[in-house]
Amino acid sequence: MAHRTLSTLLAAVALLLAAAAPSLAALPRALTQERPAFAVRPAQISYTGDGTGILGGRRSGGDRFGRIAWSAWTQRSAQGRGQVWLNDCRPDCAGGSFSPRPVRIVLSQPRAGKFRLLTIRYRYRGKPVLDRRSVEHHGRYWTYGIAR
Repeated sequence: MAHRTLSTLLAAVALLLAAAAPSLAALPRALTQERPAFAVRPAQISYTGDGTGILGGRRSGGDRFGRIAWSAWTQRSAQGRGQVWLNDCRPDCAGGSFSPRPVRIVLSQPRAGKFRLLTIRYRYRGKPVLDRRSVEHHGRYWTYGIAR
């Protein structure tokens, strides 16, 4: 009897996993500007194009920029929270240091399996910042541009 119950339970789990796999593959992906270039629920997003701004989370273990905490990821949008790591570029960007600030992240406007708009909100020197970036395709690579 225990063997039959275990077999039934394993079969049910296998069916659930098989049903979930296609739906995960169909979710829109976010541009990471890392490898892979696009991902569902990425840990980090490099959004400035020059590496001076990275969306991540609190540092943990060996992960320099932490992980974004995604609260929702659907066919239409994704929402998350974490830290925006900004390089002060002093004395220059190569020698600068990163400092984190709490951030809210929204991905939206999916098209062809990719989110096309990144919106981030955070505070810088006590003032609210709203930064909107659109996904742009340039020949063989993708990048974020300032949204108009």
